[in-house]
Amino acid sequence: MVKSESSENNLKSSKFNNFKKENDQTNNKDFSIFTVDKQLLMNLFIEKLQDGQIFEDSINKFKIFNKEDYVSDQKYEDAVNRFKSSILIEKIPVDTIGNVADSWKIKFRTTDIDKWDKVLLNTELQLNEFVHKHLIEKFEVKINMLEKKRSFELEDIEVAITNSKLDYKKEVKNRLNYLGEQLEIARELNIAKSTSQTHNVTAGIIASITKENEQILKNLETSYYLRGFEMIEKEIELITNRKTDDPYVVHLLKLEDRKRNLLQDKKIERIESVFLNSPFYKADFYAGKILTKSINYRRINEKKSNKSKLIAAGAFGAILGICYVLIANAIKKRRKLKNNFI
Repeated sequence: MVKSESSENNLKSSKFNNFKKENDQTNNKDFSIFTVDKQLLMNLFIEKLQDGQIFEDSINKFKIFNKEDYVSDQKYEDAVNRFKSSILIEKIPVDTIGNVADSWKIKFRTTDIDKWDKVLLNTELQLNEFVHKHLIEKFEVKINMLEKKRSFELEDIEVAITNSKLDYKKEVKNRLNYLGEQLEIARELNIAKSTSQTHNVTAGIIASITKENEQILKNLETSYYLRGFEMIEKEIELITNRKTDDPYVVHLLKLEDRKRNLLQDKKIERIESVFLNSPFYKADFYAGKILTKSINYRRINEKKSNKSKLIAAGAFGAILGICYVLIANAIKKRRKLKNNFI
């Protein structure tokens, strides 16, 4: 019986820290809505591997079991499920591989090494396709949420602008009605112009207004006719001849500034540009590798059978190594470009 073991370390922590530093600088407030780190890729890779469906697909594809040897489809499916359940996905203890975290191994039994090499390679391919698709879909959901958020904000601002203008029109209508009444009183009393005495009395009263006698100020407004019908007529003329009410609408300028800022905001487009040019979006992306070349086999003899079986422990630490080197390189190339995104 031949027995051997193999293991691979993850990407060195210093290199990953360099990537993380670059990633943190790029993922400022504008880019923080979508971040991909080492742990996320590892979790996606392992979780999908552990659910067994990809293994089952590969087992069927490469005919690990001959379907013709079973009396029914159900018997065949039961055999595949039992075999799939016997495959173990185990995390390698840190101390056994030189103090490196997130290393895993696959344990399985087979009588056909060549077929299992194909199974593992196909499993790796499908796992990376799954992670790739998941990242793209997650990114598209985030972008869609941002676009909807911006759309809703623009819609709310448009409603606020419309309401502000309508409210002002009502205020103008009420003001013109009031001025018409005051004009009629001024003409009836033949008060053409406001006298300086009236101004002085009014100014003195306003200066003495306190919270306790605010009603006095309201009473002064009802005596607007004292300003004289000439002034009131001119005010009515100016209001009715305005070409636009916009300069007089309360908060309209601020609302239009907010609307303009949203329309000119390129944050979403810049995030898309960075992602579409990153290794995450490339067709040759992969999150992890199953190191089939480092598999160690040992022959097992079972008491109840004269046949020999092989057990393999496939360790695949360094699951994200090359991927993160690519990411780091890509981000370094965009150092000058990223300043334009802020």
